[in-house]
Amino acid sequence: MEPRWKKGLAGLEEAYPVRRQVFIIEQNVPEEIEIDKYDCIAEHLIVYHGDMPAATGRMKDVS
Repeated sequence: MEPRWKKGLAGLEEAYPVRRQVFIIEQNVPEEIEIDKYDCIAEHLIVYHGDMPAATGRMKDVS
């Protein structure tokens, strides 16, 4: 497993499928809540298993 940090929209094409599967499909989070305006300013952690994204999360400054 290899974690990589990405800022803003960089790497989101790899994070979105994981987020969609886990949060929208499995946990029934509405897409408009999961995919939102904060993606462009957040820092995203994508964890890779080999070349495949396996996990993801995001953080944003709330101050």
